[in-house]
Amino acid sequence: MLDRSLLTRLGRPFGFQADELRWIRSSQNHVYECGSPDDPAVLRVSSGRSRTLAEVEAELDWIENLARQDVPVCRARLSNEGQRCHVVSIDGKDYLVVCFDRAPGRAVEIADLTPEFHARLGEVTARLHAAVFDDRTATADSTSARAPWHASRLLNGDLELYTAASISGFRAAVRSLVACVAPQVEHRLGLLHADISFSNVFVDDGRLTLFDFDNCEHGPIEQDFATILYDSIYCRLLNRVPADELAARIGERWDAFLAGYRGVRPHVEIDADLLRQFLILREAIIYTHYCRTVDLAAVRESFREGMDEMRRNVEAGVTPVVGWTP
Repeated sequence: MLDRSLLTRLGRPFGFQADELRWIRSSQNHVYECGSPDDPAVLRVSSGRSRTLAEVEAELDWIENLARQDVPVCRARLSNEGQRCHVVSIDGKDYLVVCFDRAPGRAVEIADLTPEFHARLGEVTARLHAAVFDDRTATADSTSARAPWHASRLLNGDLELYTAASISGFRAAVRSLVACVAPQVEHRLGLLHADISFSNVFVDDGRLTLFDFDNCEHGPIEQDFATILYDSIYCRLLNRVPADELAARIGERWDAFLAGYRGVRPHVEIDADLLRQFLILREAIIYTHYCRTVDLAAVRESFREGMDEMRRNVEAGVTPVVGWTP
């Protein structure tokens, strides 16, 4: 959370005062809700995570392109000076500030997570992929500033900075897997959301809207699939259903997701081995994210044990997600 004096200066380009900005979360960015009930908006402030103005502009170009193709996303708003992104320099530090439309509706709740819901998520994901992979000329120039998946800070700088040097086997396993996968997918890349999870989806009377494209990068479709399967299916069922039911419940939701996806892109083939490898990489990314954001000395022993299991999975090249068939 940013202090009031900073917020006053950061909100100014878009016409917001500090007391109009209501904190939502701080993780990769600082995110605030703003605007009126009739015209809600979200202010995103990026700083210190190696994001450049060119990368943000490429993200916003893609969002605009998706919106023009009727993919349900949240557009960026223009500032008082007609800019989508402002670089605000304060005490030698640059802040990149963007204001987005707020997604209609509300956050996803456990009660929403039916097979029908996952089918709708599959449909929206397919529409996003179709806008990229089925029309490769639509975004090629304007999004070239976005990194390829293997250059992500989550698999490079964060890995070095936030995981303990004592777990050298984890770092080596991640590097080895990236080196193995990269040549397999170099001719199959397109711009992906790369973080489709229920924290980045709102539901409004059954309609879904995607937001938070900050991690968008060039990758194969299996990367988005792995994130959805790991974050939005496996992790949402883990410890909520009996162990002997877990595989069947994962399979039910994954099949529903695929049915929705293939209703839009019926002839797409999914490489099962690539999906498995990106699932392992997803677990590595989440583990590294926890190392960066969580005070491990303050969490329950069960959380630390869970993280140890994640680390061992990555080191052994094992995915915990079972019961799925592409």
